[in-house]
Amino acid sequence: MQGQRAQITVFMIVGIILLFSSALLFYIRGQIVSGIPSEFIPTIEEVPLEAQPVKIFVEDCVQKVATEALVQIGLHGGYINPNDFELSGKVMRTAMEPTESDMLTFSEGNSQTNIPYWWYLKSRNRCGRAGLEPCQYGSNKPALTKESGLNSVEGQLDTYIKLKMDGCLDGFAGFKKQGFVINVKGPFKPDARVAEKEVIILLEYPISVEREGRLTDMRSFFTKVDINMKKVYTLADFTSRAQGRYALLESNLLNMITLFSIPVSVNKIPPIAHQTIDPSEFYVWTRTETQQRLESLVLPHYVRQMVVEGTKNYDRMIILSGGKVNDVASGVVAGFVWPLTRINKTQLEIPQGFRFGNLEASFAYSDWWPIYLNINDREILKGDSFGNDFFPLLSMKNYVFGYDVSYPVVVTIHDPDSLEGRGYDFLFAMEGNIRGGAPLMPDVTVSTPPTPVTDSLACNDNQRNSALIKVITVDAIRKKPVEGAMVEFVMGGQPCFMGNTKMDENNESTLTAKFPIGIGSLKVTKKDYLLYDKRFTPTTIHEVNKTVYLYPEVSINATVQALTLSYAGGGSYILPPGMPISSLSPKEEAFITFSRVSDEGEDFDYTTILIFKGDQTSPSIFKIVPGRYELLGNIILNSPIRIPREERTYDVPFSDDQTIVANETNMDSMPSGGIELNNITGYMEIKQDDLLNSKQVVFYMVRFPLPLTHSQEFKDAPSLEALGKVPDYSNLYRTELNPRWIR
Repeated sequence: MQGQRAQITVFMIVGIILLFSSALLFYIRGQIVSGIPSEFIPTIEEVPLEAQPVKIFVEDCVQKVATEALVQIGLHGGYINPNDFELSGKVMRTAMEPTESDMLTFSEGNSQTNIPYWWYLKSRNRCGRAGLEPCQYGSNKPALTKESGLNSVEGQLDTYIKLKMDGCLDGFAGFKKQGFVINVKGPFKPDARVAEKEVIILLEYPISVEREGRLTDMRSFFTKVDINMKKVYTLADFTSRAQGRYALLESNLLNMITLFSIPVSVNKIPPIAHQTIDPSEFYVWTRTETQQRLESLVLPHYVRQMVVEGTKNYDRMIILSGGKVNDVASGVVAGFVWPLTRINKTQLEIPQGFRFGNLEASFAYSDWWPIYLNINDREILKGDSFGNDFFPLLSMKNYVFGYDVSYPVVVTIHDPDSLEGRGYDFLFAMEGNIRGGAPLMPDVTVSTPPTPVTDSLACNDNQRNSALIKVITVDAIRKKPVEGAMVEFVMGGQPCFMGNTKMDENNESTLTAKFPIGIGSLKVTKKDYLLYDKRFTPTTIHEVNKTVYLYPEVSINATVQALTLSYAGGGSYILPPGMPISSLSPKEEAFITFSRVSDEGEDFDYTTILIFKGDQTSPSIFKIVPGRYELLGNIILNSPIRIPREERTYDVPFSDDQTIVANETNMDSMPSGGIELNNITGYMEIKQDDLLNSKQVVFYMVRFPLPLTHSQEFKDAPSLEALGKVPDYSNLYRTELNPRWIR
């Protein structure tokens, strides 16, 4: 009886252990599938114990690669690599001036990264002037989900995992040394999804694992990355939309200009408007010194004070004056609510229904990012007298300065809880623009607050009801098939991925598919080719064969030379007889941005940049496609420039004479010339014949003499004011600026 009791006790203990083990397994599985879309759960496989190390290894690789991608996405405004067209799906240009670019170059130490603008002035800084193109805003914000396009965060993750998994797995070398036989039966097919609190990845990767006679087939691998991307992205989206709707950065800058221009003084920045009848009150500023003060004293310190109400680092600043709230001082940091209501301008308030209490939002401007500043098209800034000519004492002096400013800002959304407490940063850029002392508002309005991202049904398979459409891609110059071109149908702003063209039995590169029904555009992209994007309307009536001619980028050797102008007196410059052309000096470098003028029916941008340094021993390799181009370029002299302190005394009626002073200006580098060609001066034509049959091309830019004075107000000599005259002299010497093609 005692033996039987002992056996029963052992069985009971084993049963309890099994019961708790089963419960633990169910609990663990429940935790694994928690938050996973229901369609993922049936595909998560359980494998025998002996094959578990291989499964864990593959899933660890997926997590490592995905985490690496998500960190890069955070550093580059939603893109793993904004300079890589295959990953980003967009062509974004960088120029020397941050406010003439699609991305902001962010430097820290010896590293450099590009952060795309989520809200910026897409047009040139000089847009809106007589004869020039109207000002247009743009955004390089990527979509969050694949349903909104392949360059979405999810789509980029899928692409990156495909590219990097082989390198991580390393052919299962470690397992093969342990006697495993692993056979790969198919390609990687990742499916990344941004879930409510993390990013999840299901990888289809059919393999067989054999060891000691036991064979296991595996196909599905699953992992999570602890980053709340949906919440981070939503706060970033809200902030950029609020900037577009309510001119957040512009109002902030105008508050700062007001604060730093009162009381009126030559030691401050010029006021937007000021009037006086005091004949002894006389002020003069320079545009250069004003820009230096904005870049070094104003923007770096006060952009940092911008806050988003309801975030973790929110700390509203109230400045009292005489026991009352000082609206100007407190409002140095601009803020708005959604929908707009009157509040003290110290914060950006979160609309109802959104909670970001665990996230931090911060704003930054670095003083090495040059701003665009133009004030009344002048270097010397002074007031104008008007009123009674017979009684000067009753005359009024009017100071009116129409500030044109563009300046970049980087916004960082920080989630301290992500990545198991290591934290996660998401950076994107925005641009503030004021013209004539007022916010430059966009043509479009945003009438509703942002909503959490939801999947679109427009691209689902059951919506593709057209007759069969065959897209044939051909090289427009070589008349050869273009294989691997990506085909999308864009309807109502919603891009639907249709597939990639492949070689068929007729030696044509084609894609045959059914499209969604509706009015839209056919978009075809291929690396090193000009984007094709034209109106297209699929129907159910008849099949369509659509041949798409893609223009390849042609590589050519390129150099830059300068047309050196001479000072003619009175603030004007001339090109001496004989048209003196010279190479760049070893301390000069040239940057030219070529922006293609879209043909009729096209709705996209193409931009390429030529960089040429004076100390180069060989030409630059330059890629471009045929077409008409707008040009914007600068010659930069990387050598110290000093303009000494200057002063001028003015007679002031019935008062002491007034002396104005321009302090000594020292620059480590400065623009010494450039080129600006547009619809006024005439576009530059890049012809197919020249590209294909020339060995080299020489581009020309005007170069001014080095400045000897701040302004003609002080001395009749070459001045800093010449730097704003590049458009005028590009127009005057338009014929001489045509490129020379060397065959």
